[in-house]
Amino acid sequence: TGPVVGMLPAMEYRVKQIGIDPGDTLIGYTDGVTEAMSPQQDLFGKKRFLTLLESPAPTASALIERIKMELFNHIDNAPQFDDITMIAVRRE
Repeated sequence: TGPVVGMLPAMEYRVKQIGIDPGDTLIGYTDGVTEAMSPQQDLFGKKRFLTLLESPAPTASALIERIKMELFNHIDNAPQFDDITMIAVRRE
């Protein structure tokens, strides 16, 4: 966690490395995913997002599609107030 990347040019960030084993999926997302609102003003939420990540998906694309379907069902016809961005990479 930290400030938005690129907003503060002199900002220093900690660098960490982890191994990604075969079958692992790495996912990145903006806060617009977890903070997406329903018409009833309910957040999509981090817990709901993490629950979707716990179920295996055959590919990174399938995982993104599953999250996207749940997310847009949650949003329904509520106005979008933030960007919604996700990227997933799976190691074969």
